[in-house]
Amino acid sequence: MDSTTPAPSSAPTSDLDLECDETAPWSARQFVAAVLAHEDRSRLAPAALPVVSELVTNAVNHTGCDWLMVRVATLPDRVRVSVFDSDPDRLPRLDSRSAVLDGGMGLRIVDHMAAKWGYSVHERSKEVWCDLSE
Repeated sequence: MDSTTPAPSSAPTSDLDLECDETAPWSARQFVAAVLAHEDRSRLAPAALPVVSELVTNAVNHTGCDWLMVRVATLPDRVRVSVFDSDPDRLPRLDSRSAVLDGGMGLRIVDHMAAKWGYSVHERSKEVWCDLSE
């Protein structure tokens, strides 16, 4: 996990605004799959879809967010999937083993499947991102 790597500013991006509710993970998966297909990067879908689902689910279940945004940035050597939410105070963290036994595996899945992941805090929001490479 890395909280210092800035998001690529010159990469082509696609964004989707979502309500912070139980339908958001499904919508996020559909959006990421469509972007990856359009960018001829579908081979990253087996990692990208569970990762975006976990990031969005975490935002819905563990923050007081009013809104979410999913961003997919395509770079020559990787794809960055980011989830922005309106709660800059609740930061992501890998939970202890006891939390995993209670179902807290989301970030462990992200940590395992992503080449790198981290977060950036903004004045009124945060971004949790992960880089996926081929």
